[in-house]
Amino acid sequence: MKRIAPNPSDLAFREYWDNFGYEQESMTLQQKILRLGVFVKEGGKISDVLDIYLIGRDNYDQLRAIQWMFFRYLTYTMNAGIPLATYEGGTLAQRIRCLDKEELIELLELELDRCVTLDSCDNYEIDYENLSRPEDMHLYNIERRHWLANPEETVSAYFGKSRRWGYLQPPLWNRPGTK
Repeated sequence: MKRIAPNPSDLAFREYWDNFGYEQESMTLQQKILRLGVFVKEGGKISDVLDIYLIGRDNYDQLRAIQWMFFRYLTYTMNAGIPLATYEGGTLAQRIRCLDKEELIELLELELDRCVTLDSCDNYEIDYENLSRPEDMHLYNIERRHWLANPEETVSAYFGKSRRWGYLQPPLWNRPGTK
């Protein structure tokens, strides 16, 4: 993929942020990761994309879908190119589900930056060699920073946050204008 100037409007569509809609199948997961990675590499911020995407979105399921797309992108980039199903447990899945939305955005940007590189012809590509190695150093650093900032939080309270991803729980991303 050729180098382009970042434009958050180009990525503020359901095919990137709604894993339940039919639009999801318009591109492969690898194509989405490459486009998002190029955007991040060129200085774009995922939060800017989501600010645009959230305008006019108040459907509960669409808002919940955002966090599940983060989960898909992160498990793919952090699990050697093999996305985990949303129902799968395991340490990596649980650790991702404990993050708040700002931490999810930071982790996704770091992982996209790690997995999307320039080739010898100055074109962006997914670095499958990097992707083939499971990596959780960025996640570890985010968790460490959280623990240092919140020393009173118990381990069970921290890992209990993963329950926020349950079906009847409110989405991490809210309707615009609400907290």
